Amino acid sequence: MLGLSDKGDFDWARLRGMQYPALAKLVFYRVFSQAILALFVAQIYIAKVGLLAIACWFAAQAAIQWRGTKIDLSLADADRRRITRTEFHRQASTAMLSGLVWGVAIVVFPFFGTPGDLMALLIVVAILVSGSVFLYTAVPFGIVCFIGIVGVATVLHLALVGMWYGVVAVLLLTIVYYAVFYTLMLKRRTPQNIVIGGAAGAFPPVIGWAAATGEAPWQAWLLFLIIFLWTPPHSWALALYSTGDYAKAGIPMMPVA
Repeated sequence: MLGLSDKGDFDWARLRGMQYPALAKLVFYRVFSQAILALFVAQIYIAKVGLLAIACWFAAQAAIQWRGTKIDLSLADADRRRITRTEFHRQASTAMLSGLVWGVAIVVFPFFGTPGDLMALLIVVAILVSGSVFLYTAVPFGIVCFIGIVGVATVLHLALVGMWYGVVAVLLLTIVYYAVFYTLMLKRRTPQNIVIGGAAGAFPPVIGWAAATGEAPWQAWLLFLIIFLWTPPHSWALALYSTGDYAKAGIPMMPVA
């Protein structure tokens, strides 16, 4: 993910670095989509939040996108060389700054608007997250942080306004379960990583059912169980195509272990 490795592992560093040139190729689409979404949000809240506040927020967005564009274009040749730690930190920090600016809009702006405005903002959040996932097939660390910051900001706002306390709690638990317990603790320690960590991917039906109805009946948990049992063989089948990569990275996925 990071594009960095030990000096004796140059080929693996290049393999991970190949994701960064993809950013350079898609930089126009990223900037254009962010600009359209930012204009849409500004148009919704400009009369409610105030022209000065919206102008400052939009200027911050523009400055971050300009910085991000220069950094992404400078990494166009990262598949042919080793990226430096400075380059990695600059790219990741810029994506995180973008997430923080969007996070301000998500947490603060809805307090000045209507429930309809909030729903429109949540649609923008969904587009931001799904666009980041689908545009970047190999996701650099900064984009992961961007999605995480935007997601946490959404959960924080819902909690602050008292919406779906139980749903927000389960959603936050799912994020922590996946990002910390599975990714940082289990993934590199046991071949059973996806068996235990698969619970994070099985929670969405329960969260969605509870958000829509206020309840989590046995049918929702049945869907949880189906996805939980399906996840390991599904992941192992995909892992067979990347056995060499997992071995080089030292990740004990079942095909490697």
